[in-house]
Amino acid sequence: MILSLPECQTYTLVYRAVPLLRGHRITSVLQWGAADENADAKRAVRNELADDGLWNTTRSLLDAAFSAAKVAEAREKEMEKEKIREMGRERVEVEVVGSAGKSATVPVIPVAFESVVNARWSHVFSGEAGMPLGMHVVDGPTENVWSYDEVNYSPSPLEVGKQAPRNGKLEIIVLSCEDGWPYTRFKNETANVDNNAEVGRGRLLNEEGSEDVYIRREVVRVWYIVEKAMGAWYIERKFVKPRTCIVVGTPGIGKSSGCGSLLLHRLLHYDGGLLDVGSYFVRDSPYVIHNARPGAPGSVVRYDNIDATVNLIVDMATKKKGHKRGFVIVDIDQELKEPPRGPPTDISPTVFLTSPVVSH
Repeated sequence: MILSLPECQTYTLVYRAVPLLRGHRITSVLQWGAADENADAKRAVRNELADDGLWNTTRSLLDAAFSAAKVAEAREKEMEKEKIREMGRERVEVEVVGSAGKSATVPVIPVAFESVVNARWSHVFSGEAGMPLGMHVVDGPTENVWSYDEVNYSPSPLEVGKQAPRNGKLEIIVLSCEDGWPYTRFKNETANVDNNAEVGRGRLLNEEGSEDVYIRREVVRVWYIVEKAMGAWYIERKFVKPRTCIVVGTPGIGKSSGCGSLLLHRLLHYDGGLLDVGSYFVRDSPYVIHNARPGAPGSVVRYDNIDATVNLIVDMATKKKGHKRGFVIVDIDQELKEPPRGPPTDISPTVFLTSPVVSH
């Protein structure tokens, strides 16, 4: 048989092992994991191969490839971080017109932009036999994210508390940003930026200081609505003014951490990076996020003056700064009790995140 020839042994591994690995959701070297990871999937593949010699060779090759890939990945990340840190050490001159009419110099937050844009996906499936509580955590984005029709469901008062109709096994999605988010504060925001940066509380999901945010069905529904609003304004040119979206949710439901973070990540990637600049108002910290452009790396800049930041955003969206395509996210909470004065809702699509409080 051809596959038994010595020169075809490597192909034999591919021919027999790869389909089995794919059947257990191992489709890349990084998904293979370390020696103590994916034990159940590896055991199943070994049993299905029914050839200890072939299994041992396959395992050794993949273990070595995984180790090499992790080393290369870590080296590449560190080099990229160092590059961003070098840029962050330089003061970026921006025109911020305050009450005195003077310009100010503000620093770029090192690594923040790259961390948000390259945030890592993972997800959880239910109904997985042999797994704790029937749950299986999988690294990487899911190919079976909920569709708009699945999430566009509003129960009647009589249906509250009942199981909503659903398809598939996807339970939750987690988006992880190594250096944090605007809501959880970026790790590289330091005291000399005068931002009251803090460590957070134990890295719990959706807590301040956590790099992980929890994405539920309702959050994905919000993204579909915002995505449609962006397309109507910037691509289809359907309206005279951009659409403003208001997301209302009870405190603690995840609108600030999960929804705000997902919107920021997806908008920076929207239509292949169509949007030039975004602004994010949370607490006393207005951020301006400049998307990457050829020859100009992306950056996150934090300002101290909300009114001056609004003026800057308006200038960037108009002919003064070249008609930059942008978006605005405003997170109204206990610290930012009301929207900033004069947000450019008639210039850029805007999303307000708020609670069902009359004063908001």
